[in-house]
Amino acid sequence: MKGKIRVLWLCNTIIPQAAAKLGVNTGTGGGWLNQLSDIFDKREDIELCIAAPYLKGNDLVHINFGENSEFYGFQKEILEPWKYDTSVEKIFSQIIAEFKPDIVHIFGTEFPHSLSMVKVFNNPDRTVIHAQGIISAIAKHYEAFLPGDIVRKYSFRDFIRRDNIEKQKHKFEIRGKYEIEAIKKVKHVFHRTEWDEAVIRDINPKINLHFAQEMMRETFYSGAWKYEECEKYSIFVSQGSYPLKGLHIMLEALKYIKERHEKVKLYIAGDDIISISSFKKRLKESYYSKYIRELIKKWNLTENVRFTGPLSEEQMKERYLKSNVFVSASSIENSPNSVAEAMLLGMPIISSDVGGCSSILDNKQEGILYQADAPYMLAYYIGKIFEDKELSIKLGANAALRAKTQYDRDSIVKDILNSYEAMLVE
Repeated sequence: MKGKIRVLWLCNTIIPQAAAKLGVNTGTGGGWLNQLSDIFDKREDIELCIAAPYLKGNDLVHINFGENSEFYGFQKEILEPWKYDTSVEKIFSQIIAEFKPDIVHIFGTEFPHSLSMVKVFNNPDRTVIHAQGIISAIAKHYEAFLPGDIVRKYSFRDFIRRDNIEKQKHKFEIRGKYEIEAIKKVKHVFHRTEWDEAVIRDINPKINLHFAQEMMRETFYSGAWKYEECEKYSIFVSQGSYPLKGLHIMLEALKYIKERHEKVKLYIAGDDIISISSFKKRLKESYYSKYIRELIKKWNLTENVRFTGPLSEEQMKERYLKSNVFVSASSIENSPNSVAEAMLLGMPIISSDVGGCSSILDNKQEGILYQADAPYMLAYYIGKIFEDKELSIKLGANAALRAKTQYDRDSIVKDILNSYEAMLVE
């Protein structure tokens, strides 16, 4: 590349580097973008600026971070994520006027502010959307494999917030309309799987698709799962707080597994919903959480299920390495980072055959894919992993071998920079 390219990233969360300088806690999210931004920050051919929601105070926050990068934290007047906030357009106009980007790179279209940036920059040739979860398509699967009466029921929290499963799906649909408009207004999209290619081309047949994987969090590029060191007959799922992640399917599979392996343990990253004792916490509980607790009790799984509490990056890695098998039971995914992390660590993986999962994992060679609405098949394959040491080791080793290439950091950076360069010469 000749000269420096001024690139403005729009992100949905504050990356950890900027958060640390601002003194705010953003939880465990944003790790992979922190890696990518750190690499870009040190390059001599890139000037990087990142914008993300920062809902403190009333002013636009502007800081420098890293060696050469800038960060803008913008406010919103409307905090409901499914509503379009016109006030954001004025803020984005100010950011663009001050930074003067050559390229705007939008990470994800889950929130209406992505459309705001597309409108304000108003340069489709120099705007690229990085497909993450495509919410307009995901909405179609939100209620998957759930009984109709469960979808419509409310907890106290759901009633107050008007936010039961049925309402959540509707909010996804509203957000999806802004997503579709944004994708139709740009000429470039970064994608990773056949699924996101199909969905994006259906929205905008003339789009220019650029391939680029996501970079995984730093800690997962080292360490290796070992059969001899894992807790036998243990399963790990990385989250289960909302219906799309399919914890209700996993629990039904666990019911079958317990018939053959009575002491099986399912570890779930996240808050413990079994032991909710205080009245105040019960008032804040979603109906889906209540439903999960009811299933655990109905199928006598209390002694088999462990909620780990929120896990840091290092703690998450430790839980992967200790487990006998990793399971992704989602009703829809594009390219789940949890599966990618498990692949990098070389552990046996079972995933629902949904969305783009078959694009990142070769069935029966690097992991096992199962029919998403068939918990009995999930149980069958978990049993095979439990009972076949050689199969477990083979699948994990093959997954790690592929992941080293698939999530190679240098290749990801090269793909993104090549696409930037192509956009500038159009």
